[in-house]
Amino acid sequence: MNLAPRPKRARPTLADVAQIAGVSVMTVSAVLSGKKSTSRFSAETQQRVLEAAAELRYRPNVNARALVAGRSQAIGVVAHLLSDEPNLYFLEVLTGILAAAREHAHSVHILALESWSEAEHQIPKLCNGSVDAVVLVGPMFESPAEHWLPRALPYVSIHSNTEVPGITDIGVDEEQGAYDAVREIIRLGHRRLVHLAGPVGSVGAERRQRGFVRALEDAGLPLASDAIVSDDYTREGGKAAMSRWLDAHVGQALPDAVFCAADGIALGCLDELKQRGIAVPTQVSVVGFDDNVLARAAGLTSVRQPLPDLGRQAVNQLLDEQGGVRDTYGRPWVRYLHMPTALVMRETLIERAAPSATPKRGARKTPKA
Repeated sequence: MNLAPRPKRARPTLADVAQIAGVSVMTVSAVLSGKKSTSRFSAETQQRVLEAAAELRYRPNVNARALVAGRSQAIGVVAHLLSDEPNLYFLEVLTGILAAAREHAHSVHILALESWSEAEHQIPKLCNGSVDAVVLVGPMFESPAEHWLPRALPYVSIHSNTEVPGITDIGVDEEQGAYDAVREIIRLGHRRLVHLAGPVGSVGAERRQRGFVRALEDAGLPLASDAIVSDDYTREGGKAAMSRWLDAHVGQALPDAVFCAADGIALGCLDELKQRGIAVPTQVSVVGFDDNVLARAAGLTSVRQPLPDLGRQAVNQLLDEQGGVRDTYGRPWVRYLHMPTALVMRETLIERAAPSATPKRGARKTPKA
């Protein structure tokens, strides 16, 4: 038996297609690229070229084309993904990124980070010519990015936890979204509130916490010293945070409601309450933030962010900058684009007994899902 490796089949070239079609290489290039100049060739010639390409299973050399054009027609996406829990927030944002990239005939390259501490070493590798622009999803850089981020490309961030001069950050008004949600919780008669916050040092977590605190202040309600418990933006983090609060308050009154800084936190909170036999929402109401697919499946009341729209807007912003605004990087300001939020009412938030005092200001009316 002959076990010698088979010779590798040569990849068909434009010259091969031209030879079979009986035309010049230039004609094949024009027809297959769909250039406007194709109209000067007869329908019969174009058909011969297409049939020859199909016969040879010809595929264009994307790298060579990118080298000639100076563009890769690809967008890089950088996110923290390598953890024990799936990043549902990212998956919904990515849906919008992919849709917009497809509309603009761009591919998407994903750089998955185990932590943002890797960014300074990994992002420059992505920017070596394989992508034309980069979307940074929830960046939390440990050193000033303006000192190491490659300057040749345009960038856009989504929900950035780090301000980078000249980079447009796309997100929602997290403080106002949290404020509106907590005002609605209070309007429904809840007075003893707990906030399960995101990680310390996260800009987004701080904004949502400010919204929680401001809503209590405007309603004239006291903020207990132990009303805020911080942990990771994960189901495990939410379960741990709720467990710590309950362990510290054994024998004391339960909170009327728990406002969580993310749906992952809220789902972990629900897990812990269920494990302890605490009924939701009859004993404790729970509200999340993001309105991801698991929140919708679990019937969780949540602050909706238009996650796919954030991804779509990021791509549109990048491609617009490539059209002539690529010099924005390095300017001494950060531009913010905010999209609206809305509290989506589901099964985990109910009205309690009539409140003894009416809040000073009303909250926005909220849709039901």
